[in-house]
Amino acid sequence: MPDMQRTDISYKDVIQFYKEHSAKGHHVNKRLWDILDSTKSFGLITINNLGDYINLIWQANDHTRALTPEGQSRTLRDCVQRIQSAGGSFQALAKDGHSWFESCINIEQCFDFHSFGWLAIQDANVHERKESPEGSYYVFDGVHRSIVLAKLLVEKKIDFEPIKCLHVERSI
Repeated sequence: MPDMQRTDISYKDVIQFYKEHSAKGHHVNKRLWDILDSTKSFGLITINNLGDYINLIWQANDHTRALTPEGQSRTLRDCVQRIQSAGGSFQALAKDGHSWFESCINIEQCFDFHSFGWLAIQDANVHERKESPEGSYYVFDGVHRSIVLAKLLVEKKIDFEPIKCLHVERSI
């Protein structure tokens, strides 16, 4: 059973958090702003241990295919294992033609847990659960930060701290 605590949070508080986060120079994806405007209720989930964190399901698209082969599990744990098999660094992935990972290089070099912010997560859909049966939630926003943090934690370069995630409903 995952060790995650959920509390309700108001729309006003969510918007305030992301406005402040953006004002500090952190990118807030338009896709996230769009879903915030269409979501009726929010929860703030605190992930309290490494095992639960690395069981989050990561995004799969053409840019990240090096870590998310079609039909294979894509928990953060699985993706970090693929990084390790592909040279062990974001630099190796970028050098191998996967330019999407260039952003991860800077995030990793400048990583600061205190400015990490919230990840936005959603309940995994049927396909994601089938593909990643160990997975819990799907990382909707914060995908660069989430993979960098997972790598740093698995490699024991930083200590785990509880992670706050905004839980948003999937649009139908």
